[in-house]
Amino acid sequence: MAFAEQGANEIIVSAVNVMEAASSPDALRREALLGVLRSVYNGRRPIALPPSLLRTVTSAYAHGVAQASISVNREHDWAWQAIDRPGELSVEDATILDEERRNLERSYRRMHERGRLQLQHLVGIKVPLEARDIFQFLKGMSKDYEFFQQSIAFLIKGWEGAALICGREDELIRNSPFWRCFYASYGVSIYVRAVEKKNYGYSKNPGFFDIWQAMYLPLCDIFVTSDKALRKHLRLVAPFAGNRPKVMAYEALIRECALLSPEVDAFAT
Repeated sequence: MAFAEQGANEIIVSAVNVMEAASSPDALRREALLGVLRSVYNGRRPIALPPSLLRTVTSAYAHGVAQASISVNREHDWAWQAIDRPGELSVEDATILDEERRNLERSYRRMHERGRLQLQHLVGIKVPLEARDIFQFLKGMSKDYEFFQQSIAFLIKGWEGAALICGREDELIRNSPFWRCFYASYGVSIYVRAVEKKNYGYSKNPGFFDIWQAMYLPLCDIFVTSDKALRKHLRLVAPFAGNRPKVMAYEALIRECALLSPEVDAFAT
């Protein structure tokens, strides 16, 4: 969950938060989790899923528009309906969302488990594997302009404004913190899988949904998660967000808030 400051502290709920809560197979747990999200969302529509967010900000950049709507649109209106009326989400809806989430995770897991040798070969061509420091690794990869040009062109094919980005891919990377976080997040994952000598297995690292959330970092001052592996991952990505958001554990946030208000500590316990 992202925690942002906009004049006063404000909690921002994302479509990923909603999807994870709404896909719970247990009806009571599902409704309770969605109820928690509803209690903090302040009537705002959730932030779009990362791919939709990236598409929206890219289109805005292509057309020279300074602002864009980053909330869920009609394509993912289920996220708004689930948080606005949590009791109306059916078992069938939850099953569909859960299967969609599991399919994404299964695909990522297969790549993660089978990809070490292939990634080592690819990375060894682009950046010497002796570059053991992850920031050196990311810096080395960032110099591969041909890679960015080809991969961005492939990813945005068919998007609104894609033709306007052609030939400006390096400019997009420099000016868009969302794209920087996208590549940095996947870069961290590749480093862990191809370079690290231990703890590189799937179970010890963030999953697909987790690394997706790196694209929310430019939108917040504080990103809160109780997932230790995800915190480690996002702290490595955060410098690429521009605003250098703080990544905190939920428990640390509660302790920090308790220093300001004793009522928070009483509520947490």
